[in-house]
Amino acid sequence: MRWTSRLFLAVSSVAALLVSATAAVGDEPTDLLFFSGDLMSARSYAGVGWLHAASGLDFSGPVFLGELGRSQFNNEDGQVAAGWRFAQSHLWLTVMAGAEIDALRALTFRPLVWTDLWWEPANLWMATAQLQATPDYLSWRVAAGRKPADGWPWIGPEAGASAGEPRVGLHATGLRLGAGFEARASAGVSWWEGRVAPYAELSVWRRF
Repeated sequence: MRWTSRLFLAVSSVAALLVSATAAVGDEPTDLLFFSGDLMSARSYAGVGWLHAASGLDFSGPVFLGELGRSQFNNEDGQVAAGWRFAQSHLWLTVMAGAEIDALRALTFRPLVWTDLWWEPANLWMATAQLQATPDYLSWRVAAGRKPADGWPWIGPEAGASAGEPRVGLHATGLRLGAGFEARASAGVSWWEGRVAPYAELSVWRRF
């Protein structure tokens, strides 16, 4: 059995224990399945993951994350992290720590720090920031957006860097795909070793 299969089984087992041992507030969704894909000049990536929030995705409480991914260089990696989600008055902050497992380097384990901030300061407005850091790289993203009207996605500018490749562009967040799925689409330009090239990113998720 490949190490990725073993990691996925471990992630699933721990998350199942968390689900059975804790209860959400009312019927609040506790889990988020997600897919993310990047297409950039020096790097492409696709991954799938599972976030479990024991108290509910919109409430403060413990959180657990597991993700598996593959890059354009055919190296596989996985991430396992745990932490806490703070929720108060249209602001959600998630802070986690864990490990990244790199299959290309004989199952090397690296410490991982992961944070996510989502803020809705006023009706139809949002701002968000993410940070992911290991001893080998730092990736981050900040964005702001406004809905043209209720039922529309948030649309606005974004900036960030993925594994050392900075980029700026536009995003549309909260695209409704049906069957409970939502998405974020981003596009713009990135820089790598003095070259400027387009990038595109797609994230799809479902709460349950």
